[in-house]
Amino acid sequence: MDLSRKLSLKSFIRQSSSGGLSSGHSYQTTNTKKDAIDLPLNELRKDEFVNNYMKEKSSRESNSDPMNICNPDIESEILECIEDKYYEDITDPYMAEQLIFDDLPKELNLSYLIEQKTKLKKQLIVVSKKVSDLILKNETKYKTELERVTKLQTGLSDAIKVCTSGRKQLDCSKCKFTCVGLGIVASYRRREVLKSLLKALQTIKTLQETDVRLRELLEDDEDYTGAIQLYLECHKVVSSLKHYNCISELNTKLQDTLEMTEEQIDVALSKMCLTFNKDVYIKIMCAYNLLGKIQTAMDQLVMHFAGAIHNKAFSIVLGYVELFANNTNANTNAQNYHKRQYNELCKCLTTDSFLACLTDLCKALWDIMSNYYRILLFHREDVTAFSDNIVYNIGAENIEFDKEFVIQKLEHGLGRIWQDVQQKVRILIQNHNLAFHNFDEFIKILGVTEKMIEIGEEFCGNTSEDIQNSIHKQTINYFQNYHKSCMSELKVFLENEIWTLCSVPDFSLIDLKEFHFLRTQLPSQKLTLSPNSSPTKRQKYYFSKHFLQSNDKLKTPFDTDDDEEIDSIEVAINSSQHINNEDNDMENNCRKLSNGQCNDNMTIGEPIMTNTTLNVLRLFGKYIQMMSILRPIAFDAMICLFQLFDYYLYVVYKFFARDMLIMSDSSLANEMKITLKRIADDLLISDKLDTNAESHNNNNVNIKYETPVLSSLVNMSSPETLYGLAERVVAVESLVVLSTQFKYLQPYLDSLLTSDKKHHLNHYFNNVVSIASDLRKPIYMWVTVKCVQYEHIVSLMATTQWNIREILSMHNSYVDLLLRELQIFSMRLNQVFDKQLNGRQIPKDVYNILWDQILRLSNRTFVEGFSQSKKCSNEGRALMQLDFQQFLTKVDSLTTIKPIPERELVEEFIKAFYLTESALIEWIKTRKEYNPKQIHGLVNCITNDNKKMRSRILQEIDCNP
Repeated sequence: MDLSRKLSLKSFIRQSSSGGLSSGHSYQTTNTKKDAIDLPLNELRKDEFVNNYMKEKSSRESNSDPMNICNPDIESEILECIEDKYYEDITDPYMAEQLIFDDLPKELNLSYLIEQKTKLKKQLIVVSKKVSDLILKNETKYKTELERVTKLQTGLSDAIKVCTSGRKQLDCSKCKFTCVGLGIVASYRRREVLKSLLKALQTIKTLQETDVRLRELLEDDEDYTGAIQLYLECHKVVSSLKHYNCISELNTKLQDTLEMTEEQIDVALSKMCLTFNKDVYIKIMCAYNLLGKIQTAMDQLVMHFAGAIHNKAFSIVLGYVELFANNTNANTNAQNYHKRQYNELCKCLTTDSFLACLTDLCKALWDIMSNYYRILLFHREDVTAFSDNIVYNIGAENIEFDKEFVIQKLEHGLGRIWQDVQQKVRILIQNHNLAFHNFDEFIKILGVTEKMIEIGEEFCGNTSEDIQNSIHKQTINYFQNYHKSCMSELKVFLENEIWTLCSVPDFSLIDLKEFHFLRTQLPSQKLTLSPNSSPTKRQKYYFSKHFLQSNDKLKTPFDTDDDEEIDSIEVAINSSQHINNEDNDMENNCRKLSNGQCNDNMTIGEPIMTNTTLNVLRLFGKYIQMMSILRPIAFDAMICLFQLFDYYLYVVYKFFARDMLIMSDSSLANEMKITLKRIADDLLISDKLDTNAESHNNNNVNIKYETPVLSSLVNMSSPETLYGLAERVVAVESLVVLSTQFKYLQPYLDSLLTSDKKHHLNHYFNNVVSIASDLRKPIYMWVTVKCVQYEHIVSLMATTQWNIREILSMHNSYVDLLLRELQIFSMRLNQVFDKQLNGRQIPKDVYNILWDQILRLSNRTFVEGFSQSKKCSNEGRALMQLDFQQFLTKVDSLTTIKPIPERELVEEFIKAFYLTESALIEWIKTRKEYNPKQIHGLVNCITNDNKKMRSRILQEIDCNP
């Protein structure tokens, strides 16, 4: 059905209000008259109308459906049955009734009327229902539109009132004012407009000249805050003059000026990366605060620092590459260097330029990091006053300085800045081969790198694993090659060493250049100030006022020597007098230990050392310095230290003690035998120890080295020189001095190792270093064995008649011969120290060992000679005692050794001649100091006339000849 032909809502309402709606259907509308339709819309009671309608609808729906038309299909059929004429635009409300009457037949009957009535009633119900649904559907829109119309009518009423009032006042003005008066008013108004226009033009002219003033503030005065304030004032004025056409162009110009200003402020901010100026930085921050871009400024600041790190690193490396480039290739490759990447430039650095380049790079990066740290300190310490200055003096009441954000942003940026710095240093080290540098340069490179690592740890707590891994790989390779060369050099030194005394008066370990870095560590380790020597974590050092002080000539950690750093920090911590006292005590203790001062306050003078010993100590210093700088290789370097000491120990043994060990296996302790066996097996090439000592297992697999050969200039066969006693003393005592100095370094070495490696250090010192002095016995014993003709003395004693019948008052001649040999030994001993050892006093240990050994051998010579007697009477035994007492009496004047060693051994042997058979057997069983040959000789002498007794005794003691 065509919708345009359907009745409107107004037609339905009119139909509902007409009589046709009241003829028997459920609508019960009241007070709906025709004149109510013509009332003004604002007088309609819309709420009452809607409420009535809703009540009628509810009443309709509550009634039963007697005609059964609630079915949607039936409703559609009923609507289709409605004729088109009922949908026409009917202006007269009574036309509908007329149309019904027109359709009536001429002859009416009741059934037809009832049928038509029922049909029309159904159509009315369906149409009413449709209309009600449409009304409910558009109820909200209806209310909204009705309210809008009501407001519009109210506005129109107000407008009518204003127009009416205006007309009345205009009528009044026509009556009371003349045309002249109105002209005056118009002229005054025109004058005010022109004055306003003139003021606006003057303001526009001033705005046009503002650009020059802004440039003056930025370039001459660096008054960024004033420039931003001036711009904000201009911008405010421009906003009030937008109705002028020329203002748009001026506004664009001001905007360009603002961008230029921000660029200049950004440039000034970037300069803070290289040179921090507190006053300028405050101006910059005030300017950013006025712009409301503090957060942006912090982001830009971190980016500027990253850019400064990259640019500075590139320019420094490029400068050194171009400076050290070959003159022939400098011109051709200049442009290529600029185009290369940073890592490619690092590969172009020469060995001569690398250390200087690394140092300058670290200095420049330190400057950048220190400036960043100064900015962070500024915000931590001065930000309160800075914020107050912004709020009250500048007048930016609506701008709040976010202190917490800025500090958090800067603290977060510490890690990023250090990562960039670490990356530049790592790439530089990684792309250069350090193997071609000498040791001093390499140590300096390690020192610079270690300082940079410590700076990074203090800067942001980062352990710089990238740098450590890079330097660790190169250091391992370098150290392995360097250790090989040092061992080869040591071999050459030992082969050319003639074992003469090297004069080092008042020697102190820390006097050696290689040990200067330990001055604050030895011996008491009380001070821990030097960054290179500190095994423990320090307090703030690099980022303290020592380096961050504001002066014209700023220091960097790479500009000062260790001594200067130590002195400056010591002054800051303690008084100079106190520090001087501690240093003096430390050095005195060091010299006492180095010189070998004993517990009984007997000072032996300067230590006995050789050039080779000093060289080994210098190597110790270099190795330990490398250990302290690069902790990851500390254990490997320590093993190499052990090899140096092992090599020196074994060479001293081989040159001066091996012959004695071959002669007498008991001359050396088993611990030393095990140590020498281990050294020969693990460190030396095809040099096996001639001993039956048990082998010592060692899990460390090392490169093996050749053993040196004793110089042909060393003469150890002359009896006048006591068979090379001077060389032997120098050799073994230098080894003892070396072991003493090594023990002196043990606490510091222990501090460099991790806890799981320290037991290796303790084991080595307990089993090797501490027993180095055991080599004295076999080395000096060889002298005591060769300087006295013990065999000749024994042969003279064997020919002496002991079976005498009278007591003699004169001792035998062999005693005088033995004493003469000892006198010669004493004289030659003094001559050796006077002539060959520069008149030095005989060291107490050397003196004691030599005389102890020679007296023991002499006493055993008496025992050996007495045991070879065939027959011995009581008078002969008395002669034996007389000979021995004569020997003891004369020996007391030759030596200070008290008591005479093994004196009881001879006296007990002589007394054994007086024992009975049973007592002799018991005595033999308890005395293990005598060898079987001596026991057999004693038994044969006592039982010379009683073979049965001899058999019983020998059988009892199980002693065979």
